[in-house]
Amino acid sequence: MKSLSVIIPCYNDEKSVLSFENVFLDKRFLDLMEQYKIEIIFVNDGSKDKTIDSINYLKNKYDFVKGVDLEKNSGKDLAIYYGFENAKYEYLCDIDSDSGYLLFEIDRFLKFAKENIIVHGIRKNRMFFNSFMSFMNSLLVCILFFKFKFVKQVYGQPNVITKNLYNNYLKNVLYKMHDYWCYNVLLHMQCLKHNIIYKYIDVELKPREFDESKGSEGFRNAIFLSIKIIKIYIKLKIKLRKYNKLENKEDL
Repeated sequence: MKSLSVIIPCYNDEKSVLSFENVFLDKRFLDLMEQYKIEIIFVNDGSKDKTIDSINYLKNKYDFVKGVDLEKNSGKDLAIYYGFENAKYEYLCDIDSDSGYLLFEIDRFLKFAKENIIVHGIRKNRMFFNSFMSFMNSLLVCILFFKFKFVKQVYGQPNVITKNLYNNYLKNVLYKMHDYWCYNVLLHMQCLKHNIIYKYIDVELKPREFDESKGSEGFRNAIFLSIKIIKIYIKLKIKLRKYNKLENKEDL
């Protein structure tokens, strides 16, 4: 029986976290629990609302739920890192706090996940403008980070990887180079560097149910993301240079 740890980073998401109870009671999720060993790990990333209370409520009610509480807001990437560090199962998956319904599709991802394959969900139901802007931002990432090697879509969810793959290729670099929205970029960078296969699967993302989410779709958000990508590129280049120097010293 395959086993899966699902990491859910949360920041000011008290309502979204509580909505997972509807997922846990759904027959589709109960059927998954019959097929796989599953643990759900919520990571409270220094929330200022009652997110930790929502996590504790679920943790006390369901034995497959765990909680990690970070004292200060450290960003989504580091929240994912600490979730992975507390995971005990064979496969690792990350989803957003407003996307619990994606758990119903996780079986499709686990069928393809292997030691040399990362399975990545890409949104198939975007409006034309949002699809175009997503493509342009992915193209920008490819030009800046991947030396013009094309990647179908950089940002997406869920991502399913094996724990061995995480330990061998992602653990150290994710901790040392974390920055907001860098996790997917780092996944693709490591895949290209170590010849790891990227498997894309279409998923249908639903509209956000609560107003807790940070950001909104549209032209303004697309421009904001483009600026953020360029800033991340500059930061990552500096961090990567330092990281490679440290790796070279360790090799010596």
